[in-house]
Amino acid sequence: MIGPVYPFECVATATDKHNCLAMLVRQSCETLNDLLQRLDAAIEAAYEYDHFIDEVNRTQ
Repeated sequence: MIGPVYPFECVATATDKHNCLAMLVRQSCETLNDLLQRLDAAIEAAYEYDHFIDEVNRTQ
């Protein structure tokens, strides 16, 4: 899914039946293609290394 998630204007998320694999916030200078490439890499990291990226809920 790609879309707004308050307070962010653009977030890309990926899930499977059991887990949220990645939640990435689009950076101001990042193209949509760049974001999708980062999402692909994050999905690979989740499946290959059990490393889940969450940029939405990270502590400030």
